Amino acid sequence: MSEEQPHVERFPGTGGYLMPVVAGVLGALLLAIAFVDGLQGRDLPLAAGCLLGAVVVWVVFLRPSVRVEDEETLVLTGPLSRTRIPMAAIERMALTRMLVVQVAGRRHVSTALSRSLRSSMATGGMLATRSGPGAPAVPERADDARAAGKREGQPYPDFVEERLARLAENARARRGIRVLSDEQEALGADVTKETATPAVVALAVAALLFLAALLVP
Repeated sequence: MSEEQPHVERFPGTGGYLMPVVAGVLGALLLAIAFVDGLQGRDLPLAAGCLLGAVVVWVVFLRPSVRVEDEETLVLTGPLSRTRIPMAAIERMALTRMLVVQVAGRRHVSTALSRSLRSSMATGGMLATRSGPGAPAVPERADDARAAGKREGQPYPDFVEERLARLAENARARRGIRVLSDEQEALGADVTKETATPAVVALAVAALLFLAALLVP
């Protein structure tokens, strides 16, 4: 009998697809020119370079993501790694030029989400995840984070920051854990970080192929 799939709440990145699209179009044009002129030995570095560029764009711009599983685990997927953080272990967080999450005194970052420079300067420092009368009122669930943010009349980064803070508050409440308590610090030991082997292998292979193409006489 298969295990039940976790409920996943995804937070779409703020970087957009302009850079990946531009890089893809440029690479395709270069390859098209090479094919029109007839493939020759000197075209090998070009083809290998386009492949390397495609892998770099995927790793740096398309792979990073942020999601929450079963309202209990924050998953930060980076270019070459994936970090899993218990929501109840989050002490503070901030969404400035990147998402910064503090757990047991250590900071974990994600480049998938960011604010503009002006907005980052205006928002200031880390957002405490305490609950109380002043806690932001955000929806209990947001399957489509961007749409939910628009419904609340908030800029998308504000919605994400407050939504993650509320999820952390709810997770602590279910466990009976207070912010900055010994129990919360101990929960920080459950943070795991693993290397994204497919991304590392793809990047290494593409780089080796490019170097080999440069050495071909």
